[in-house]
Amino acid sequence: GYDKDEQFVIHTLRHTFCSRLAQAGVQIQVIKELAGHATIQTTMRYAHLNPGNLSAAIGLLEKSA
Repeated sequence: GYDKDEQFVIHTLRHTFCSRLAQAGVQIQVIKELAGHATIQTTMRYAHLNPGNLSAAIGLLEKSA
């Protein structure tokens, strides 16, 4: 049904792909390779983190203390 949605842009799926992998804890280098990006900088623009991921990362440090 996306072909009828005027606001849908196929490019958005690339952002979703990278972001979901990043949020699942996949290493940025792996995401870069899967996405076919030439540089990590490009991947970083695509891989948006959820603020909850930041809290979870801090939680890991608190567990080890």
